[in-house]
Amino acid sequence: MFDWAWQRGLPLAFAMAGGYGQRMEDTVQVQVNTFAVAVAYARRWHNRPR
Repeated sequence: MFDWAWQRGLPLAFAMAGGYGQRMEDTVQVQVNTFAVAVAYARRWHNRPR
């Protein structure tokens, strides 16, 4: 999703939910990983040539 939007120059907004794993730690890790990818794309977005 992030790459698809990046290639088209589309901004994204997203909200995290739950229920990804049986253990809370697994759910939190999935969310942390998603935010890390989002931050990397946000940096690219802000530094892209215009």
